[in-house]
Amino acid sequence: MTLGSDRFHRALRAIDEANASDPALVEHEGEMRPRALVHSELMASWVNRLDPSASETQQIAARASHLRRWATARSSFPSGRVGYLRWRRLAAQRQGEEVAVILDSCGY
Repeated sequence: MTLGSDRFHRALRAIDEANASDPALVEHEGEMRPRALVHSELMASWVNRLDPSASETQQIAARASHLRRWATARSSFPSGRVGYLRWRRLAAQRQGEEVAVILDSCGY
């Protein structure tokens, strides 16, 4: 990760805090941790591996790519492709709105 601005670090912390409330836990490196937080960290790590000079925007996008994904339950939509695509579209919309609030509160 680049040194980045103060607002960048505040945004990452806020994204991490949101993802840390995921009730689903996974084992990662011998520790049980919130699944969304682990996913977020792995995505950010992958972006930085691909492009060590990735912009703040790219790093934030990676970190927030599945922000609070559990908040929109896939099981509340019909099975099959149509239900999946509807769930994914609504989840992406909600995630975008939540990320916008976080970024706005951090000065973006």
